[in-house]
Amino acid sequence: MTLTQERYEVFARRKQLDPLQHLGGVMATNPELAYAFAVNTFDEEKWQDVAVVPRRHIFSLTPVVG
Repeated sequence: MTLTQERYEVFARRKQLDPLQHLGGVMATNPELAYAFAVNTFDEEKWQDVAVVPRRHIFSLTPVVG
């Protein structure tokens, strides 16, 4: 059985009213593992909220030039 990894983008905020900021991405086989990787990878701050989103679910509203 082969598990396929996908990229998850990581977003977090320091305080409850702060906007989410993009921290980067992690590779994982499922959202739970992506979350575990994210909180360990981006542990330089004490984050109030951390969210992981599969990259395939993020759509740009700005046209790509080039």
